[in-house]
Amino acid sequence: MAETAQAPVTYNQDVLSLYNLFNAFLKELHRCESSGTNEVNDDDYNRMESYLNALKGQRNWIMEEPRLDLPKTGPKEYLLPEAYNPDLVSNQQVNNMMRMMATARDELVLSSESSRRSSGLDKFDLDRFDRSIKKMESYLGKFIKEFTPLDLPESSPRAASSGPGNTGI
Repeated sequence: MAETAQAPVTYNQDVLSLYNLFNAFLKELHRCESSGTNEVNDDDYNRMESYLNALKGQRNWIMEEPRLDLPKTGPKEYLLPEAYNPDLVSNQQVNNMMRMMATARDELVLSSESSRRSSGLDKFDLDRFDRSIKKMESYLGKFIKEFTPLDLPESSPRAASSGPGNTGI
């Protein structure tokens, strides 16, 4: 008998909130102005920093609050919206940030012990999350800020433009 694929789920409302933030930031990175060039402009750099700060802020809020005991409502399945896995763009630095961000998201949701709890993060998943954010911060400050833009006349653009951002309300 063939098995049908089940949509990914989490049982943890806090993991769900981080998952949604990761997806939103991946969309922003994919559509950023810098995605079509070899330079990460100052505005996109500042946005990337703000995304990492927001993830850390959400993490801090989660860890400062008590872990909830929810015997009447847990475990509750939260169906996850489709993971945003963007196509590659011309800017290799943006691609690297998207890859690191998607990996951090997937580690937290798809294979973590925390994802099976009602709330909070266990110490191992917290450590993975913190290390992922630290690595992205280091990449921003120690590589993107110091060594870009790069002059790559033979290898760029590597991909079609990701197109303009969303319009309307």
